[in-house]
Amino acid sequence: LLKLYKNSITAVSFYQFPWSSHQAELIVSLDAKAQSLPDDIFLVPADFTSFKYYSERSTYVDWKAIPHNGQCLHEWKDRILKAYDISDQMDGSLDKFYMASNLHLSNLTGIQKTTLKAQGVDFIISRSKLTGKYSIEKLQ
Repeated sequence: LLKLYKNSITAVSFYQFPWSSHQAELIVSLDAKAQSLPDDIFLVPADFTSFKYYSERSTYVDWKAIPHNGQCLHEWKDRILKAYDISDQMDGSLDKFYMASNLHLSNLTGIQKTTLKAQGVDFIISRSKLTGKYSIEKLQ
């Protein structure tokens, strides 16, 4: 009972499992693949857990990919805190974390975008506060 969808830009098909509610993420992921080069780096909302699979692109931070090497844990944690402008003392649910990351990416200033570009980020995916739709922005 899979649904078959077509990507809006590349007309590539992908499958949507019945229990999944991430259709918007899948479409944006495939659009990102079509608009970028294989070596480009993306900063995506924290709840985009399938982005790397469908886009075949790397992300600047992946909060679920916990490094198993103790020396890398500090950089992993630091990237998450800086990328989503959150505190390591943040309390609340995972949904609060997801909402905070989406809100931060929607409100990035020009200076923050310049800093991210200098750190290697090529594209940012954010959600419009007005329409709720995701957009892909190439950093200059």
